[in-house]
Formats: sequence, C-alpha cells, structure tokens
Amino acid sequence: MKTHTGYSERQEVGPALQEACGSLAASRPAMVLFFSDQARFAAFSEQLHQRFPDSAVIGASTHASFGIHGFCRHGLQLAALDGDIQVSADVIREITRHPNRIYKD
Repeated sequence: MKTHTGYSERQEVGPALQEACGSLAASRPAMVLFFSDQARFAAFSEQLHQRFPDSAVIGASTHASFGIHGFCRHGLQLAALDGDIQVSADVIREITRHPNRIYKD
C-alpha cells in the first residue's frame, strides 16, 4: 500500500486541487481523505469525486487542519491510499439523534 499526501493554500478551487493532487498523478487511489475550510468544502468534494470516480472520497470541513505540511486554516489537505486495499464510504445522517436505528452490526 502506498500513501500520498497533498496540500494547497491557493484560493481558487481548481488550482488548489491541481497543487494538492500533484503527487497523485500516476496513482489510482482506493481512498482519498481530505480536509478543507467550510466555504470551499462542497466544491472540493465535487471535484475530487469527479477526478477519482472509482475511489472512496471522504472529507471533513474544519476550522483548521494539521498535517505533514503544517497548520492550515484556509486550504486543502489530502491523503490518498492506493494498492491492494478495499475501501467503502457512505454518509451517516442524523448521527447525533438515531445512529443505532439506521446502522446496525
């Protein structure tokens, strides 16, 4: 399994994705995990899903994130895993109210 990381503080979504995804150019990740500011979260999520349609894309908006590139308040940080792994993801709705009614072992 290989791990790739990326980071960008660029303000425009497209150039930020280009910069952060630079190490993923030849990769076909099973999972892409990203953290971004809330204002651009939806745009980053949509474009990452389009860029990696066969990958599980998992994201979170955050006030600040920390990674190997340092502290980031208004940017995009991502990590991707590729290799012989299987990953699945879904949306958990109403987790604070009724997660046991929806999701059971």
